[in-house]
Amino acid sequence: MVTGAKAMKLFLKKNIKELGEIGEVIDVKPGYARNYLIPQGIGVEVGQANLQWIDAQKRRVELEETERNAEMRGLAEQINGA
Repeated sequence: MVTGAKAMKLFLKKNIKELGEIGEVIDVKPGYARNYLIPQGIGVEVGQANLQWIDAQKRRVELEETERNAEMRGLAEQINGA
């Protein structure tokens, strides 16, 4: 992680083992963000213009995780009950 004035905040759109999970806001070097993460569709810069979009994406990720957890609990109950 990068800190200080040289850091750029990005919202992750994909899970990246070295950086974080979908929905996290991370600090990275500006060159890494501009030259790789943003063009590859891995992240989007956090700014006033896209804060609503980021909030919507976070809610979507949380909902998907909740649904996945409920599905896993159901499968676990089926396995344990069989």
